[in-house]
Amino acid sequence: MADPLSITASVVGIVGAAFQGVQLLSNTIDNIRNAPEAVQNIRDELQLVKPLLTQLDSAINEQRSGLILGQEINLALENCHRVCTKFNESLNHWMRHSTDQKISMIDNVKIGFLRQDQIRTLKGQLNGCTKILNVTLDTANYLKMARQEGMIKDLKDQMLEHMEALLGKKLAEANNDLKAVVLYEAEALASRDVEEKEDLVREFGQQRAIINAFQGICEKALKTVVFERTGQTIRGVKATDHSVTLTGFVNAEGKEMGIEQDISDITADGRSIAVAGVVNNVDFTTLYSTMQQSEESFLAKQGS
Repeated sequence: MADPLSITASVVGIVGAAFQGVQLLSNTIDNIRNAPEAVQNIRDELQLVKPLLTQLDSAINEQRSGLILGQEINLALENCHRVCTKFNESLNHWMRHSTDQKISMIDNVKIGFLRQDQIRTLKGQLNGCTKILNVTLDTANYLKMARQEGMIKDLKDQMLEHMEALLGKKLAEANNDLKAVVLYEAEALASRDVEEKEDLVREFGQQRAIINAFQGICEKALKTVVFERTGQTIRGVKATDHSVTLTGFVNAEGKEMGIEQDISDITADGRSIAVAGVVNNVDFTTLYSTMQQSEESFLAKQGS
């Protein structure tokens, strides 16, 4: 298992690099008089990223509990720096016919029409970084509030359930983002020369990786929030061939509900019963008999 301190130190360094990249690109765009709309859209995205980087740096410095640090946030920060650096270089190249006082018609046409695919993929990656940072910080903030001393349990549960619902929507959003990228990639690559295609293929790959990281951080956050509310992490539970699984809290109450459980893969097959967790007052004889009756009824219907 990776050392949490080394992970934190690594993230701190990447946050600084990402912020430098964002600031570099922001300055370049600010120096472009009457920048095309496509470039202004990038500026808007940068304005969303900046405060999130500052908030993440503060959260790390105060060692905020519930802050999920790992490969997803690393990928987001590294790619944020890479995208800003690359776009800054590209922008300077595309604007080589212009001056600080006036943008040339040639450069305006190139950026406004010919470079739309490159700009869109880079903007999409920045947007993905913003989403990952938002989920990371929102989850940490919700957990911080939930863990406040004297927090009423019902209020805590309502707050965490709200966060669970939000994360569920984020997961659906990640799935839709991936579908949209796959569709757009096919359209964008349909009429490009070999050199442009190679670059676009790389950038689309990066964009898909960012979306997968967004999905991954949402899944980790959801697991963390659910465990905070229920004390349970229940994974792949499967029952086949007229079997039954009982997991988690079954007929439990009082202090038993405060027991933390991390239940892994539970499988029941071949007319069996699998039990994992806190289970009270279950008549297994009756349960097994009911299973047999259900199987007999099923076989009877199949034979008729």
